[in-house]
Amino acid sequence: MTYRMVTTRKGDIPLGTVCAGVNVNGEKVYIGRYSELVPRAHWNEKPLFVFGVITPSQGVLTYCDYYASEKELMLSTSEGYDVVLPGDNSTIFHWKSFEGYTEKDKSYFLEDVVLSDKIGRATKTYLPFAARVEASVIKESKVVGYYDKSKFPADFDGPLFGVGQAWYDEDADVQDRQIAVRSIKVHVPHDGKILEVYKFQFLCSTKVPELSYSTYPTINWVTVSDGHLPPNAIAAGVAPNGEVLYIGRGEHEYEIIPGYIVPSEKHLHICYGSDEHIYSGDYEALTIEDKDGFEWGVYFDGEVPVNSLVANDIIVNLYGTKEIYIGRTLTGSDISTAMTWQKVPINLPHGRVANTQLLGKIHPSHECLYVPWDGKEYVYQAYEVLILKRKPRSLQDICRHVIITATIGLYDKIDQLPLPVNLKEFCKVTAPCL
Repeated sequence: MTYRMVTTRKGDIPLGTVCAGVNVNGEKVYIGRYSELVPRAHWNEKPLFVFGVITPSQGVLTYCDYYASEKELMLSTSEGYDVVLPGDNSTIFHWKSFEGYTEKDKSYFLEDVVLSDKIGRATKTYLPFAARVEASVIKESKVVGYYDKSKFPADFDGPLFGVGQAWYDEDADVQDRQIAVRSIKVHVPHDGKILEVYKFQFLCSTKVPELSYSTYPTINWVTVSDGHLPPNAIAAGVAPNGEVLYIGRGEHEYEIIPGYIVPSEKHLHICYGSDEHIYSGDYEALTIEDKDGFEWGVYFDGEVPVNSLVANDIIVNLYGTKEIYIGRTLTGSDISTAMTWQKVPINLPHGRVANTQLLGKIHPSHECLYVPWDGKEYVYQAYEVLILKRKPRSLQDICRHVIITATIGLYDKIDQLPLPVNLKEFCKVTAPCL
């Protein structure tokens, strides 16, 4: 669901509540929902949900009371009500125009309309929804009820916007929100009268997907052996003798584990189970097409950023998901401070301590970096992690992203922009929500 209801009272308006418009006093009014118990004679005491308008200065929700009178509609107020809020940060609300409906035409309800909860009786189902009415259509409406203006908030005394109660009837079952409309009406309080109108705007909610205007660099794991390295292999470490080390990975105990390739030895070094393991057969070398498409970031105690490169084929077992990342010791650090689980300190040749940089695996659940060296597995709490950088694919994608983001859900707004026709048509066709 792309929206949610939160219960509040006495004019409280949580941050993010959907605004219905501005009343004649210049005050913002908001959309709320009221639940009342319908008498047994109607729907066996099932709750009736209806939308209304919240006026914060008055501290009440005003709504059309469909069961206060058997002859005509009336207005009621409540200090307790629900407010409409986004379901998450990617939800937007917008208004869609609706006009020209006749009961002779079979049409379908809009999929993204903000609906109230479903209630029903023997043959028909009523689903109230929120609507907004422009003042210009008032003259085309008919009167279906009256109210005492002195007892209700001033926003109904000639508003430019009104939130009416609207619903539809349908005989068929609801399937994927594609429901054949049998009857649809909107009721708007205005100047002491409750008016029924047929030209209005639906309140709709849309969950906006992420617009992909940038991309990560292309990576590949290339099978190699005997120390051979493919083009674009990633040099990422330095051995104690000054030799450059490359990123590789191999399989051990049914797991994929990253480590470092020593070209002169023609071997891959990884660590597992407190020990170093050396592979002279087939293993994989990491290649990245864009040499500027990655960077190293300093982190601690198993932490990695969201765009870190996952080095293994993710394993899901009884202990959850095990993701392993590529790490290395800190640049320019004294790596001889590391120890094994048995408290054995690392042993490096004299004079190479500060210049050596070894590669290994970051295991977030273990809160450390593991590095293979001299037959053992060593532990580091501070380390560098391999991070992929996102870059724009093209200037065209950046422009499209900006335009669509600014106009998402507003179907005619793109046409109003001072842009070339071809560009506007391109945005309409490729936008995921238009």
